[in-house]
Amino acid sequence: SPAYHKLQFDMSYDTDFYGNLLDVLNGKKPIFAIDEGFGKTVMNYPPGTLSLRYLENHDLKRFRKQFGAKRTRLAAVLLFTIPGTPLIYYGQEFGSTAQFPDLSRKDEFSPWFKFYRKLIKLRRKNRVFTQGELSKVQTDLPQKIYAYLRQDSRHQFLVVLNFDPAPQSATLLFEKGQLLVSNSEEGHWVRVMPKNSLTLPYKPSVKISLPGYGYAVFQLKKL
Repeated sequence: SPAYHKLQFDMSYDTDFYGNLLDVLNGKKPIFAIDEGFGKTVMNYPPGTLSLRYLENHDLKRFRKQFGAKRTRLAAVLLFTIPGTPLIYYGQEFGSTAQFPDLSRKDEFSPWFKFYRKLIKLRRKNRVFTQGELSKVQTDLPQKIYAYLRQDSRHQFLVVLNFDPAPQSATLLFEKGQLLVSNSEEGHWVRVMPKNSLTLPYKPSVKISLPGYGYAVFQLKKL
């Protein structure tokens, strides 16, 4: 209850975010329903309230069991790059589909464990993900591609998510004031997750291609 935050609690489960994300992944709502989840939190809770955002907990089915590996990774990237505090429920970091898994240290070598470690490292090293602003980036495929910036006055990250099962090529359309440097001669986008040598020009209109349920996180590198 929002009333509890006035005197008793600093943080609560963000059920609006979780419910809207499930509806988007199940095709019941359009992508912008994710924004509605954020809006409800801001509107219904006192200023300064911390949101605990999650994909799994003890009352829910395993996310990977519901949606498969690709959509689980997509949702995890969203979870770790939006405002709020991400929750990892035990076994989630190993990609478990069992409700009460028997875990061992050998699971630390699994691809899922490495994936979540990269997300945690990205969030810890870059304060824009915990204290920076979020602003949506418009695309020419708003029903399939969800893109946004996390930034402060000096640093900037671009997150692009493909909520469609098919590969998509989209144009990102940055509004005036969203770019921290004036042109590609002063900086460019470098992909940091999944990490490779891909770069994008830093300009008001940028083309990007993603595989089905693919994701990309870029960092502004100033020249």
